[in-house]
Amino acid sequence: MTLQRQLLIAISLLFLVVFLVVEGLSIVTTRNYLQQQLASHAQDAATTLSKSLETAMASKDRTLAEVEIASMFDRGYYQSMQVLDNQGQPFVGKELSSERTQAPLWLPGLLDMRLPAAEAFISSGWRQLGKVVVLSHPAYAYAYLWQSMKTIALWMTVMYLVVLALSMLMLRLILRPLEKIEGLARAVQDKRFEPIALQPRAPELQKVVTAMNQMAQRIAHVLDQERANAEQYRRAAFQDSVTGLENRQGFDLRLNQSLAQDERGDQTWLAVFELDGLKTLNQRQGYARGNDLLTQMARCLQQQLHPERDFAGRMGGAAIALVCTGVDAAQMQEKRRQWQQDLQQLVAAVSDSVQLSAAMLACAPGQHRKEILSQADLLLEQSRQQGQGKIMCAEEVPGARIVEGSQAWRLLIANALHENRWVLYTQPVVQLDSRQQTQHELYVRLLDERGSVLSAAEFMPMAVRHQLTAEIDQAVISLALQAIQAEPQRFKALAVNVSMASVSQPGFCLWLAQVCQAAAPLPVPLYLELSEFACVKQRAQSRQFFQMLRELGIGFGLDHVGLDPMALQLIRDNPPDYIKLDGSLIAQMAVQSDIFVHVEAMVRFAKSLDIPCIAQGIEDEALIALLGQAQVEAGQGYVFGMPEKLERRFQAYL
Repeated sequence: MTLQRQLLIAISLLFLVVFLVVEGLSIVTTRNYLQQQLASHAQDAATTLSKSLETAMASKDRTLAEVEIASMFDRGYYQSMQVLDNQGQPFVGKELSSERTQAPLWLPGLLDMRLPAAEAFISSGWRQLGKVVVLSHPAYAYAYLWQSMKTIALWMTVMYLVVLALSMLMLRLILRPLEKIEGLARAVQDKRFEPIALQPRAPELQKVVTAMNQMAQRIAHVLDQERANAEQYRRAAFQDSVTGLENRQGFDLRLNQSLAQDERGDQTWLAVFELDGLKTLNQRQGYARGNDLLTQMARCLQQQLHPERDFAGRMGGAAIALVCTGVDAAQMQEKRRQWQQDLQQLVAAVSDSVQLSAAMLACAPGQHRKEILSQADLLLEQSRQQGQGKIMCAEEVPGARIVEGSQAWRLLIANALHENRWVLYTQPVVQLDSRQQTQHELYVRLLDERGSVLSAAEFMPMAVRHQLTAEIDQAVISLALQAIQAEPQRFKALAVNVSMASVSQPGFCLWLAQVCQAAAPLPVPLYLELSEFACVKQRAQSRQFFQMLRELGIGFGLDHVGLDPMALQLIRDNPPDYIKLDGSLIAQMAVQSDIFVHVEAMVRFAKSLDIPCIAQGIEDEALIALLGQAQVEAGQGYVFGMPEKLERRFQAYL
């Protein structure tokens, strides 16, 4: 229960006590007042009747006596009027039922109205003729008392609502710093450190807010410093010192990642630009002039690149390559025209000895890097032979030769979805020091009509082309949920990769929320993983997806981390539950010290956010000791176990 709610309840209870006290005092005071008034009223009536009944009693005229009594009794304010003779015997009288009242029936039982009978003697001279006994009717008193109670209750209720509204407003203003402090605490829990801008007026809260802000700023400064160090080591490992672009190694790693993980089906393009005669320019005008030309060329090329989706790198010597994604042929031709115009002007202004050769070609998802670079070399040679700085372009996608079989692939995947022909494999993730399993990663294979098992690398490009990734991810997640519910003792945690193409569809996120809510609570933690490549391309969408998973109680991990320059900022903005370092980095750690330093800095940055690091693709025992030096906690690879087939001892998801 929140502090604001507790304070409101306390205020309400206090107001209830005040209300009961005020109501009780009012009832007692009003009752006493009414009793006195009714007694006085009855006594006045008795005195008046004693005078008017003198003649009737002297002559023993009952009729006249009844008329005198009726004239006063019929007003309805009296419960009884009795006339007694001088012997004390009833002479005449009238009586009204006490049940008639406008107040609730329980009120007389709760508040007894004690009304004494009023008496007056009837006399003629010195002779006593009898007496009159008058008792006022309590119905009017109870009605007045009930009306008074309702009026007080109504006004007290109105006052309570007003006080409650004002209290809520005041508490909201007073407790706003506490809400900010709570928000900061939640942000720290989520590994985000944001200072509180609001400054409370209360000195006590001011001290708390100041202390929290100082703590958040110190931690944020440490994290920023760690990130800056890690980025510096990355630049040392993968950045060209002349142009500021990726060096050959960094470009090759990112190109491999782009070709392997382009999940959205966006067209990928490779362009290579080379300056022939740069060596002669260096000899004539110095290396500074040649480096300046390369820098200007890199700057000119980057003007047409998307800052998050695209990247460029120096391939060595005088060659610069770039990768563009998410653009069609018409857009790429416009870029080609602009590049050709700008670069020709740049080269012409430098020297006649320098010539531009360039190539541009479309890539297919899953195509190997060496095949693409070989085609680019061929186009570069054609451009060099033609001269005039023309950019040779090959728009045909290498995968176009299987377009006719595309529909067959679509039918194969659709049938697998309908018939639930999926084969599941799991590979363990273990602690490097204790070799204890921490989770299993789930892989999916497709079983075709002939019984052959197809890996995801074989059918996913066609699934992307035909927009079937969401259905596949739904099938895999459903099977994963069934697996951990059927055999919870088998897993400590289960991780499933999902495609950004699926996350981009609102229907998938809605389905995921419904399924996870229906399956909660899960006996085993479930983690969903997105690749670094996809998250950098779709940062806003990945942030929303991570937030949704957090609300659902589902963990999330970042896969294939460490190649993109924006990776550390991505982790800083959306801290995952763990990160998996890309296997290509792990493989190069043992042979290149700068990559080891880069990985070590990334791990140190992740540990400052309390994010575990998992190394992927460990195939050599010698790497384990090296990873331990880099403080990597866990690993995954053939050293710890091959992917094992998960027997389907549970029902189909359809």
